Amino acid sequence: MDPLNTIKIVSSFITLIIAIVCGVIELKKNPEYWVNRFFALTYIFLGIGLVFYTGYHIILNNPSVIIPMNIIANIFFNLGLSSLIMVTFIIDHSEKTALSVKYFCISFGISSVILLGYIFWTPTLNMEYYELGIVDTETPLFYFFFLSLFRLIVIIYVLIKFNIVSNKAKGIAKKRLKLVSRGTLLLIVGFMINIFSAQIGDIGIYLEISGLWLCIVGLLISVKGFLLE
Repeated sequence: MDPLNTIKIVSSFITLIIAIVCGVIELKKNPEYWVNRFFALTYIFLGIGLVFYTGYHIILNNPSVIIPMNIIANIFFNLGLSSLIMVTFIIDHSEKTALSVKYFCISFGISSVILLGYIFWTPTLNMEYYELGIVDTETPLFYFFFLSLFRLIVIIYVLIKFNIVSNKAKGIAKKRLKLVSRGTLLLIVGFMINIFSAQIGDIGIYLEISGLWLCIVGLLISVKGFLLE
């Protein structure tokens, strides 16, 4: 296996472990509050997505399973973003209002419909890299930018909402929200770098690894925020 592919796999594995730990810590803080539950789901879904992401980078003898695993990873990544949207809905409204069919359809429904694009614009595997021991998938450019634009809009919306809430908070709650917001920002920036790196070419794998480590830093800052008393 190519050393760069090995580094990418190790980085991804570390990220998914920390993501799942973040989810468990957040859930334990207040397991009855749906904000905590959806925050936990965000990290857990991202962690599951990274399980599939890491998994297909290890497969060097069966290229036919790589693309399905790539799509499954992206489904879980979108579920993570949808869970973040639910967090903002609960903050803006009440739990009773946000946990309705209307808001579930907005947060999870739109995300699911957009993912149907994989039926028409299926990713491909770079066989030239694959023969060298590097797993590199490529999504058709139009759909890649469309999916990325959707994710970017969701990210900007969520970060604006978090910033508004943290500015209104006081004392320890303000410090906690600031850390969680900064950690989430780094996590999402690293996530987006990781996604865009697949379309850049030879330097993409270096950016992909850098994006994963930025995710790790973001997750650790978020954990610090969760544990702040």
